[in-house]
Amino acid sequence: NMYFFYDLGQPIGIENDALAWAICALPSRKRQIGLLPYFCRLTDKHIGVKLNRVRSAIQASRTRALKEMREMREKEN
Repeated sequence: NMYFFYDLGQPIGIENDALAWAICALPSRKRQIGLLPYFCRLTDKHIGVKLNRVRSAIQASRTRALKEMREMREKEN
């Protein structure tokens, strides 16, 4: 199955069920911060400009979002 996330301005397709579930469980802002660097190749600085936040806040939010996703995947396994 392919899962699509559209809140980044373009469709992002995820094939892994567990990863898609973990991404879906995140609030929209954390989902954006977690996906933008990997699928849209944006730096923390560019994401900060896009979301009107400082780079360090983006970095901290991304770290938390990735940790939450990892924990959700571990619970599922």
